[in-house]
Amino acid sequence: MAPGIQEKNFVYYSKLVKGIMEIYKIPRTPVLAAEDETAIVGTVMYHQDRDELLGFCGPKDNHKCMENNHIKVGNDRDAYDRLVNAFDKNIIGKYARVILLNPLHEKIPHLVALLMPTCNRFTHHTVYHQWQKVQNLYELHLEHELGPLIGNSSDGDSRRRKLHLQLMTCTAGDRFRPIGRHLGFIFSARKEVVENGYVIREIGDQDVIHNHKKIINHLDHTSRMLHIGPDLLVHMNQIELVMRSFPVLVHGLTRDHVRRDRDRQNWKVAQELSFPRVQDCLNDLINGSDDRAPIPSVKGTKAFLYVVHQYVDIFFSPKASLAERISLAGFVTHFLGIWRNYVYLNQALTLTSNFLSRETYCDILISVHFAVMLICFYRDNFPNSQCLLHLTGSDCCEDFFSKNGQFVGNHHVYPYGQMYRNVSHMIRLSQIEADDNAPKFAKAHIKQENVWKSQYPGGVTCSLRDYPALGEEISAWKIGIRRARDLAKELGIIPRDLNIDLGFDDDDGDDDDGDDDDGDDDDDTDDNYGWFYKPFDNCNHDKLFKNLSGDTCNNNNHDSDEYCDDDDLDPCIATDETQEIHDSSDDSQDENSTYTPMNIFEPTSSEFMEMHERIDVAIDNFEEHSDQNSVNIDDSIPSSLQKRQRIDATLLVPEHGIQHKTTLVKLLNEDPNLSKDRLVRVRQAALPNMAKSAQLGTDNGINLFEDFAYVDRTAKTFQIGRIQRMQRTIVAKNKRQLDIKIRFLFRQTF
Repeated sequence: MAPGIQEKNFVYYSKLVKGIMEIYKIPRTPVLAAEDETAIVGTVMYHQDRDELLGFCGPKDNHKCMENNHIKVGNDRDAYDRLVNAFDKNIIGKYARVILLNPLHEKIPHLVALLMPTCNRFTHHTVYHQWQKVQNLYELHLEHELGPLIGNSSDGDSRRRKLHLQLMTCTAGDRFRPIGRHLGFIFSARKEVVENGYVIREIGDQDVIHNHKKIINHLDHTSRMLHIGPDLLVHMNQIELVMRSFPVLVHGLTRDHVRRDRDRQNWKVAQELSFPRVQDCLNDLINGSDDRAPIPSVKGTKAFLYVVHQYVDIFFSPKASLAERISLAGFVTHFLGIWRNYVYLNQALTLTSNFLSRETYCDILISVHFAVMLICFYRDNFPNSQCLLHLTGSDCCEDFFSKNGQFVGNHHVYPYGQMYRNVSHMIRLSQIEADDNAPKFAKAHIKQENVWKSQYPGGVTCSLRDYPALGEEISAWKIGIRRARDLAKELGIIPRDLNIDLGFDDDDGDDDDGDDDDGDDDDDTDDNYGWFYKPFDNCNHDKLFKNLSGDTCNNNNHDSDEYCDDDDLDPCIATDETQEIHDSSDDSQDENSTYTPMNIFEPTSSEFMEMHERIDVAIDNFEEHSDQNSVNIDDSIPSSLQKRQRIDATLLVPEHGIQHKTTLVKLLNEDPNLSKDRLVRVRQAALPNMAKSAQLGTDNGINLFEDFAYVDRTAKTFQIGRIQRMQRTIVAKNKRQLDIKIRFLFRQTF
């Protein structure tokens, strides 16, 4: 794989995908670009096949995370200086960033569009620039074979959330909004009309698994106490009450589900907390029994878990039809909007302390809107394909990281260089998983397993090809709105003098272009019920989305936590496909690089046979036409199988001869701040009042990497060895100790 976002990778992927789709007779399918970052070991590796240093994020001066910062070492007389200066002038990336092309089909493998080390200090501008490059190269080489690249998946990162909110609230150009804005469908996607229909672009997808874990963690949040109605709290203590009141076989919970120091990234625990059996136990507490008085105060936690369950069902339910999933999306969207407005308008409550975090709230809204738009897009353009919502999100990136190695402490146990060398293996593993006859791989840890289907006996019964008829999505969305209002009324989240009738008095229109404005005054919430019937047109919802997408932050709003953010985004990002994308300075190496590209897959036996046959033909032709200079043996051999130029694994170290590059890289990783001529100095511990330039060898004549002879008269042995490591430490006042690591090359007794 070539480093960075490069055309040669997409050209190869085009051939790979074309072969797979022909074998399995797979039609074109939509694709998402999933991306994520993870902590790794911050060390540099030497790649001998490419003669490059892998692991640098970018130069320290005017630092910018670069997509391709592989530094070539070379073998000239300046190679050693180049190697040492690389450590001195560059930042080592302690995170890895990956963008995977995620086809929404179970038989097509995930493809690595970008893998880079990073210090994780890049901005949303860098992210959008990379999105544009991936989009352009994908449309040029892969879209015709694989299908349209419709958007980007994320896991809650604030930089990508800004872009999602900005791009999905933009009103310029032709927009795709399957349900009207007046019905509370607040997000849209860019729409491109093509020959056989239309294509959507720049749709945002926030990973449902991360959202599920984030919202469940509010049960025992350190600084938030959720109020979901008058005198109704949401808290883990009420789950503990269930455990004390019912046998474990009834609720299925253990101490691992409720203890304060539980693993908050454990998705299996989050799923089991959301199961209906826990809600049933809470309902029994609410109603009471012969030996137990009713406890109506747990109604808030039951409603909270019910909403969470409905949200996860949109993506993972084995029972719900696609129309029912749209209804679930309408329910979740409007209930969260009404709940937020209730807290916003209550003078005794604040959004900072008594509602979901703004990140969780916005990510869930983006996620449910994405699901509805994807279903409608499939119906209109891919009616014969399954809408596999469970394949969306960024979980494929988590699998990619886990397959490279374990996560210990707070980081994965591998450096970037190892990830880069493993890319071909990761793609091959993904290709194996797509084969029905191949073995299935479990998740790296049980906490990542999907156990959602275990609550539904009978397996999968829904058809993901049964799309709602045109216009039926609006009816399903309205059903969800009615259910949200019914639950809000049950919890007491309604205006005090609101009529009990919760019908659609103002929502009877079936307009689906979504561009009408109702003219409601967002701030006039005391004289009408707009915050309940039209939750997203009131209580500063518009300012919330604008501020999170990068507009100026207003610190005088009702709740500072709801609006403040760190950095701004340009108010408008051009999305014209015809605009020229100028590569930043970090790509300047790509054009001038002289490396030889490597194969993503090693040649197969059939390819080797083909190579040998072509070599035989080339030799025969050469012998027949030996007097002609026009015959070139290399022309008969596939370029991908031609012998690569051998790269020297050593370099010349001044005054110390030839040394292995890997050895030098290892030493520089251990202490990159040592002086340039460190190989002739003793490596000293960082102790006060110790001269940094103190040299070894003036007294005993022994230096690092030098050969020496040693006679042990007691053991009667004669040995020849080489000094590999020397370190001076202080063991007592005015007493120093020199530790030497020796590699013996010869030993003889006498």
